[in-house]
Amino acid sequence: MKKVFLSLAVLALATIANAQCSNRYQDSIFASVTKTTVQYSSAYNLSMDIYTPDGDAETNRPAILLAHGGSFTGGSRAETTIVKLCERFAKRGYVTASMSYRLTSNPLNMLSPSTGYPVVMKAISDGKAAVRYLKANAATYGIDSSMIIVGGNSAGGILMCHLAWIDDTTEVSNDAIILQAINDNGGIEGNSGNPGPTSKVVAVVDWAGGIKDTTWISTGNAPVVSLHGDPDGTVPYGYGQVLGGASQITIHGPGSYTKRLDNIGITQWHKRYPGGDHQPWGGSGTGATFNEADSISRDFLYQEVVCKTASGINAVKEQVNMKIYPNPAVGAITVSLDKFNEKTQVQLTDLQGRTLSLQPAATQVTFERNNLPAGMYLVQVIADKAIVAVKKVEWQ
Repeated sequence: MKKVFLSLAVLALATIANAQCSNRYQDSIFASVTKTTVQYSSAYNLSMDIYTPDGDAETNRPAILLAHGGSFTGGSRAETTIVKLCERFAKRGYVTASMSYRLTSNPLNMLSPSTGYPVVMKAISDGKAAVRYLKANAATYGIDSSMIIVGGNSAGGILMCHLAWIDDTTEVSNDAIILQAINDNGGIEGNSGNPGPTSKVVAVVDWAGGIKDTTWISTGNAPVVSLHGDPDGTVPYGYGQVLGGASQITIHGPGSYTKRLDNIGITQWHKRYPGGDHQPWGGSGTGATFNEADSISRDFLYQEVVCKTASGINAVKEQVNMKIYPNPAVGAITVSLDKFNEKTQVQLTDLQGRTLSLQPAATQVTFERNNLPAGMYLVQVIADKAIVAVKKVEWQ
C-alpha cells in the first residue's frame, strides 16, 4: 500500500507541475499555424520562414531555428522534414523558423577541406545572423530572447552543432584552414548581419549531424539531443569521412562526440538507430521513425530546457537524475541514470503499484513493452529499499 500511495502522490505532483507549464511545448494545443517569410540577412539576401501558432496569446515564447540538409550544395528551407518539425513545434506553442543559408554552387568544393570548410563557415555565419535576427525582433514575434534553440537535419545539424559549440577562435586554432575561413568571413560572429545581440543559444537538436573536432566542445556549451543512424554512409555515426568516403572532410558524429559531452558534463540525450543509414526517419515528415524522433526531441526540450523546473515528474526532488526516452513510446524505452551502486534497482510498475519488471541499475536500462496495453506507467529507482526517483512513461 505504501508503494501505491507514493506512486499516486508523485503522479498528483506531476499533474500540478504540468498545469504550471500548461502542457505547452509538449502537447499539440493549437490547431493551425501561420508562416511569415522575412529577410534576415540583407548582406546576402537570405530569408527565413517563421511559424507562429494561431490564436496564441503568449508573448514570451521559446523559439526553435532549424536548418535543412543537402551537403551544403543543395536543399532549401522548404525541406519537408524541417517544415513538418516547424509546424509540429509551433502547434505546441513554440515560435519556429526554417532558414536559408549560403550554399556552394560547385559540389566538388565539398570534397576537400581547403574548399569545403570555407563553405561551412559561411553557413555558420548565416546561422548566427539568423539567431541574432530572432533576438532583435523578439517583441515582434513574441519570443523569449533568452530561450533560442537551434537544430537541423544532416548538413543543417552540422551547421547548428558548430554554431552552438564554437565560442571563439582560440578553440579552433589547431586547424589553420578553419581559422582562416573564420577570419575571412568577418570573425567568429561572421558578417551576415544583425550585429548587437549575442548568437548564444540554449540547446541543440541534432538530426544526423556532427562536429569537426570534439575538443571544440567545452564546459558550459549548450545541451543536445542527437539522433543518428548506424551505420551512416553520408555523415558518420562515429568518426570518419563524409559522403561515403568520397570527401576528405572528416567529422565526429554523436557516436564520437557524446563521449566528450559526458566527460565535461554537458546534458545530452541520444538515440542510435542500429542498421539505419543516413536520416532513418526519411524525408516525408511522416511514419513511425519520424514520429519517434520528433517525440524524443520534444521531450528533451520540454524536460531539459524549456520546462526544466516544472516538467511533470521532474518537479519532484530527485536524489538520482533519471531520463526516459522516447516518451511517449511505441516500443522499448531506455532509462538513463547518472548514479547508482550494486544494490540499486530500476522498476517498472503500473499505476496501481504492481511491479511489471525489475532490473539491476546500469547507466542505461531498457524495458521492452512486450504485450503491455497503451497507457501510463511508472519507472522507479530503488536504493536502500527506498524510492529515490520516479517518472511516468506513456506507451501509445
